[in-house]
Amino acid sequence: FLQQPEWAGLHNTKFIEYANADENTRASMSGVWRLPDWARKEVEAALRDPAACTKLELHKHRGKDPITSLPAAFGQLTALTTLTLGYNQLAALPDAFGQLTALKRLYLTGNQLASLPAAFGQLTALTELHLYNNQLASLPDAFGQLTALTELNLYNNQLASLPAAFFQLAALT
Repeated sequence: FLQQPEWAGLHNTKFIEYANADENTRASMSGVWRLPDWARKEVEAALRDPAACTKLELHKHRGKDPITSLPAAFGQLTALTTLTLGYNQLAALPDAFGQLTALKRLYLTGNQLASLPAAFGQLTALTELHLYNNQLASLPDAFGQLTALTELNLYNNQLASLPAAFFQLAALT
């Protein structure tokens, strides 16, 4: 019923709460338990009413454990227009990230991202994208689909070249 990676490390009360939840609730919360406590509380609250959550700030502050991965359940937050995940230790984004199609402002500054999923190109409402201080070596070809982008910061990454589609982003200032 539960595979070890999903429940490993849960505190007893959280495991009981998870085990007693209905199947839909368990599916929507899948992977959320692995987030640090400060972030888990914010994400759980957002997932209780995803249609009402338009802004989520998970910027790591001094003294807090960083977020190292995002659960696929993040894809349910389809009403988000602003998402801040700065200065955590994210090395990758889940494919479900492409479901956040209402996003206008995205702050992924100061993580350890080496690449972006191809689904990133589905974020066509993005006007502001901050990816500086990561480890990006390349951008997906789908990056060219982000035609609403007016502000982009890629400073301090490992980019040696840009995809040809990048030069179709006419709205960039």
